[in-house]
Amino acid sequence: MKIADSIKRARKQGMSDEQILEAIIKQNPSKGSSFNMAKERGMTATEILDKTIEQNQQEEKNVKQAPPIGEELPATPPKPTEESKLWVRIFITLGLVFFVSLSFTLVYRTLFVSQLEPIDPQIIRADVNIPVANYPIVKLYPERDAVKRLAVTMDEEYKMYLREIMREERGGEIVRLIVEDQKDERNVRISNLEDFFSAIDVTPPENFFDAIGLNNKNFTLLVYTVETPNGIGFITEFNEEEREKVEWNILKPWEETIEEDFSDFLSFLGAEIPVTRESLEAIDYYSGDRNFADEIRYREGTGNMGVYYSILRDRLVFATTMETIKTIIDRHYEL
Repeated sequence: MKIADSIKRARKQGMSDEQILEAIIKQNPSKGSSFNMAKERGMTATEILDKTIEQNQQEEKNVKQAPPIGEELPATPPKPTEESKLWVRIFITLGLVFFVSLSFTLVYRTLFVSQLEPIDPQIIRADVNIPVANYPIVKLYPERDAVKRLAVTMDEEYKMYLREIMREERGGEIVRLIVEDQKDERNVRISNLEDFFSAIDVTPPENFFDAIGLNNKNFTLLVYTVETPNGIGFITEFNEEEREKVEWNILKPWEETIEEDFSDFLSFLGAEIPVTRESLEAIDYYSGDRNFADEIRYREGTGNMGVYYSILRDRLVFATTMETIKTIIDRHYEL
């Protein structure tokens, strides 16, 4: 039992401090001399015991703070391992290699590579060919009509655009189509009537283009949107002196096969037309307040569509519906 605990227990049992001190001296003769010296200095038994308890508690505190027996506190930091030494050598070596390479590159460029001269920026000019379309042969009103410019590189694109526009709902306006033929990048031009017939798979009579004078290329392609599907029409001009030739030598003989020649195109539009050898039907159409009529010759198919054409003074009009050809004739006389 610890001496401090013994003193406290003895005091609880009612022993006086003088009795406790004498008992401690008997049990620990080695401490007797120190206790006697304390008495000679004038300390009482109580002061000696309290001092003893205080010293005993301080010794216990020191024992708790001391390291366990056999464990030594490190006096110096741990030495680096062999692996860490290896990585240090590697990093040092890489740094030296990089420094030497950079120095060699700078010396080489300075001594052997000629100085590059600054390059002045140059502006490259390229001519862009934007073909100009001819003036329309019918009256167009900007506030209620529209113009679409299309670019095609093959005939199938021509048909695709026609199909899309025929399905659009535009409330009765006329849409002029200006088609750029870009099949030859070096010769971009506005498509003419011959291009249009080729795209829609229509083969006219052999001397058709010679008679209407295709060289002037004045051809206006229109879509009339009042009906569903929309109607397609075109108007082209020829020399007035060639009217009889156009009417009697070209179009009248063509009527024998015109339904068959337009059948693929009408089938593409979703209509069918009977093929006969009979002459086309005809009606007289008075445009506006004019006192003379223009003859419209036609063969009607399904879906209110068919082949309709009319010869004006020096104009030839074709359309796929009756309303379309009448509208084109009206607009022609409004010029």
